[in-house]
Amino acid sequence: MSEQVAAAGPASAWPELREIAVVPGDPVRVTASAVVRPAGNPYLEAHFPGRTILPGVFVLEAVRHAVRAAAGTGPELLELTSARFTRPVREHDRIELEVLVSREESGRLKVSASCGLAAGPRTATVEAVFGRRA
Repeated sequence: MSEQVAAAGPASAWPELREIAVVPGDPVRVTASAVVRPAGNPYLEAHFPGRTILPGVFVLEAVRHAVRAAAGTGPELLELTSARFTRPVREHDRIELEVLVSREESGRLKVSASCGLAAGPRTATVEAVFGRRA
């Protein structure tokens, strides 16, 4: 399956995810990519002016959209177990996202995500739990 998903958020802050692929299994594997384009985006232009760096919160937003591609629109972030940002993502970088989603017995979704530059190096890893709020 391939589609485009525009992130919900102020001024469409997150770059548009492209080439989303969902591979069923246990865990479900979701891959997607995006290009960081700061022009006209106040969130990106203001984050280190003159040397734009993608704020880490946008990586978390991309993970949320990948989880929803795998499990539908209901799951919300319940717990951020770990988030490590190991290298900056700059304007015009193409990033690749891989998200593994497994369902726990409780019905919650355990998520492990990796983000990297298309040219190779990993830029972030995320471990989280998604589910429905009580």
